[in-house]
Amino acid sequence: MQINRVLRNTFSLFTGKAASHALTALFNIYLTRALGKEFYGDFTGALSWIVMFSIVAEYGLGTLITRIVAREPSRSGELFWNSVVLKTFCSVFAVALALGALVLRDLSGFGAGGEDLTLIALFCLFLFANAWYMSMAAVLRGHQDNHLEAALFLIGKVIYVALGFGTLCFAKCGLDVKTRLMAVYFALGSFVPLVLGTVILRARYKLGFSKPSLKVIKEMLTQGWQFFTIMFTSTLHLKFDHVLLWWFGFKAQLGVYGAAYNLVLIPLFLTNSFTESMYPALASSKEAGEEDFWQRVMVSLRWIGCLGFPFLFWATLEAPRILDLVYGKEFVEGALALQILIWGQGLDLFCPFFGHVLYVKEKERKVFFINLASLIGNILANVILIYFLCLKRGNDPTLAPIASALSMVVSLSIMFIGYVISFAEFGKAKASLLALALPAVLALVTLPVVFLVKPYVPVYLTWLVYGIVFMILAFALKVVKLSDYRRF
Repeated sequence: MQINRVLRNTFSLFTGKAASHALTALFNIYLTRALGKEFYGDFTGALSWIVMFSIVAEYGLGTLITRIVAREPSRSGELFWNSVVLKTFCSVFAVALALGALVLRDLSGFGAGGEDLTLIALFCLFLFANAWYMSMAAVLRGHQDNHLEAALFLIGKVIYVALGFGTLCFAKCGLDVKTRLMAVYFALGSFVPLVLGTVILRARYKLGFSKPSLKVIKEMLTQGWQFFTIMFTSTLHLKFDHVLLWWFGFKAQLGVYGAAYNLVLIPLFLTNSFTESMYPALASSKEAGEEDFWQRVMVSLRWIGCLGFPFLFWATLEAPRILDLVYGKEFVEGALALQILIWGQGLDLFCPFFGHVLYVKEKERKVFFINLASLIGNILANVILIYFLCLKRGNDPTLAPIASALSMVVSLSIMFIGYVISFAEFGKAKASLLALALPAVLALVTLPVVFLVKPYVPVYLTWLVYGIVFMILAFALKVVKLSDYRRF
């Protein structure tokens, strides 16, 4: 019964999150084409700015609440309601920081300025809604009702996409107004699932309202700070390049870079959905013994490699045709940035899973220092490259996307190497690299398929043919097996 439940939760969370992310990714393609480089750059820059501060509002309590609820289900109510209280104060503080930093920047003159402050203020609504939503979702995951959390997540994305698509297609207003409306819909995508999820919590687990408790809030503040620092450094790491381009007014270049970045996120959505869905399964298997636990880890790494490596090789070859097909010729100038990003962000296919394994092993401090080292590398590389390739050339933004892409390669290389070294503590560094090497070598060996079919078929069919050949050989050579699900 327990095996079936873990399997159900793993599968439902993976499929639900993967479907949600796929829907969002497809919509982002349309959004990019509809808004154009300039307005899409403004949209993604403002969103990246607020997402950085949303970690302050969340305070890393999601993972903490899930872990405590999984061990002590009776505490669900007090943890949920006290986290809502705590996150409300954190959200107010985060908004003050986000808006205050822009005011100070404008007063100092360090940066381009000229952002749509109305757009930023509207994104602050998302900051509040998302913080509360994460508490509700954490309780559901703690009770291993991942199918409910995945369904609510999907509902939120459907609301955002449906309203956004309707506005972009039919609204008779300017692109600036449409961009602001997208920020409102983004917030609704968290607020509506929050309301529905809270109703489910009260009905399913009989969670009545719990009065604020300073003892519980202090417990969350004390135990949540490590998760907060990890989440903040990892989020800043992912968004700093976007924010830096936005800060210096390179909005059109940010639009091009963001378009390329979104394409790379598609396989990341799949692998991160897999990683997130596996965390409860790995956590529950910790007591099964070291040998069994590490077997599950290696099987998971091989599956992540099979999900990611074919895309990385294919997209590197087909980058110009992909951008032309997806966004139009206006965005083809981002082909080199996309090719660099593929192998920078490609490392991020694996880093979150390494981090989750260390979470299970209660090595949160190690995850923090790895993320911190990567963040420092990211910031230094971005500042140095943007300065020499753009600012020193008379604020020439032409090479800005390439500078940001190179910075991502530097920082994620630091992160990946740090995680592999951390596995050496358990004697699993070589085994983890071997688990990833098998699908990587197979993807490289089957790559000539792309060259063979490329002259005769559209770009999306080269991916389909290549992917089918790869997976047939992966199963035939037993790199992965359908029976692997039994391990979970």
